[in-house]
Amino acid sequence: MYIKRIYVVIENWKREVDSRIYFAIKAANAGYEVFFGKKYEIYDQLKNLESGIVILKSFGPMNSKHIDEFLKNGHAVVSWDEEMFISTDLEELITRRIYLENLKKIDKLFLSGPREKELIESKYPYLKEKIFLTGHPRIDVLKKRINSIFDEDAEKIKKKHGDFILIVSSFNALNQLMVDYQIDRYFGSLLKNLDQITLD
Repeated sequence: MYIKRIYVVIENWKREVDSRIYFAIKAANAGYEVFFGKKYEIYDQLKNLESGIVILKSFGPMNSKHIDEFLKNGHAVVSWDEEMFISTDLEELITRRIYLENLKKIDKLFLSGPREKELIESKYPYLKEKIFLTGHPRIDVLKKRINSIFDEDAEKIKKKHGDFILIVSSFNALNQLMVDYQIDRYFGSLLKNLDQITLD
């Protein structure tokens, strides 16, 4: 019997495992076997793996060798891009992250939102048949119908810390080098909104 297999590349286990497990459940219900691993772990075991679908996190030039080897060993290669749906400058991000040579090689590109799909298709109309709007499991697990899986952990945090304000220290708008006026604009807006918070 033919068994459909999916190999999912994980970069950061703690950050990504919940969404990958959710995806694996959905895929298993559709008749797939799903395996997780770091890119180098999957790559190192390449000759021992049954052919399947490899899902990459991105397909920049550093992935070229891996993509070629996956294809050479009979795997289909697809990708989603987890950076696009959190970008503050989508056009710049697409220019920086869409590596055309590898986009030509992979079978499909899965995107989270219509705006990035529209921008990529307008830039590369001859590749639109491999671009699909699918959403992303990291977004899915945050939706109300699913995020109850975090309730137990949330209650433990509340019991330990009581009421608190969480200030996230990762600012995507500043992950890349930006000119001063953009930094001022970003933090100016942030501070303005913080000023409106009242503490009882």
